[in-house]
Amino acid sequence: CGFGSEIPFTGHSVVDGILYRYYLVARECGVHFAVEGTITGTNVSELDLCLLLGNGLENSMDACQRIPEKDRFIRVEVENSETLLSITICNSFDGVLKRKKGKILSRKRENEEGIGLKSMQEICEKYGGTLHIKQENKTFVLMLLLNNDTDIVSETK
Repeated sequence: CGFGSEIPFTGHSVVDGILYRYYLVARECGVHFAVEGTITGTNVSELDLCLLLGNGLENSMDACQRIPEKDRFIRVEVENSETLLSITICNSFDGVLKRKKGKILSRKRENEEGIGLKSMQEICEKYGGTLHIKQENKTFVLMLLLNNDTDIVSETK
């Protein structure tokens, strides 16, 4: 996860609107926010992009609020090709990740799976893709992979 331009710009107006909103919130909360990559065309619906980014960035902002301001960051990387759309959101967090039976538990609701993560997983699967999560010390990495191939997307919708 590398740092990109300060004001988010991917070339996709809906994605840029969501990213800009969180960029402004991040500035108010003392979170370093960076975006890298472009989206020149995708078969993923605007609604699904809104849900993916909204849930992912909301979770990232919540996580950043639990740590000292000097350590707060969110980095978003997008890559797309004719066959794949990849969105990676990295954020700092306190390193606490509660799991139960392989599922990440919400810190908002005691001992329940996170609703946002579950809905993001369903959207990825809708496009023949996957959601990957990994923890690297006190960095949380969410990778959303969606199939961007028209033939496969129309079969899975």
